[in-house]
Amino acid sequence: MARKILVVDDEPNILECLTYALETSGFDVIRASNGLEALGAARIHRPDLVLLDVIMPGENGYRVARTLREDQELGIYSETMTILLMTARDLSDNPTRERIFNEFSRADAVIYKPFDLDELIDRIHEAFARTPASVTNDGRSRPPAEVCWNSFIETGTDGPMINAGEWID
Repeated sequence: MARKILVVDDEPNILECLTYALETSGFDVIRASNGLEALGAARIHRPDLVLLDVIMPGENGYRVARTLREDQELGIYSETMTILLMTARDLSDNPTRERIFNEFSRADAVIYKPFDLDELIDRIHEAFARTPASVTNDGRSRPPAEVCWNSFIETGTDGPMINAGEWID
């Protein structure tokens, strides 16, 4: 059974590119274009991982992530559900503010746009390798990944990248 990923982004091009990349990697993808839609989709589909844009109209990604975590503590979602925030908002010049925003959200990690799609998929496999199932989409067992997942990730520029929904070579 393929792992379910809820992808949330208000930019249709980014949503389409991420959906394509994840589906071709063997994941089941559920899509939402705003925070409220994401919360409803999460309740219906119970994703294994949520890939969540931060800056969206209505509920922002920080609040949506926090709500998902609170619901997870109530037993609504699996205790192994992973939340990965995506943002073009660079707060690296103010690490205290960045830490406060990210602690509030209670997300597992943050990835900064533009990012390498291959690296994103590798990070998703690493997150799934840490779950009790430790099984890939093709059914093979994976050893636990030695990664620092609960940190902030900024990917390199090797390989295909996505920037505002457009493929970059």
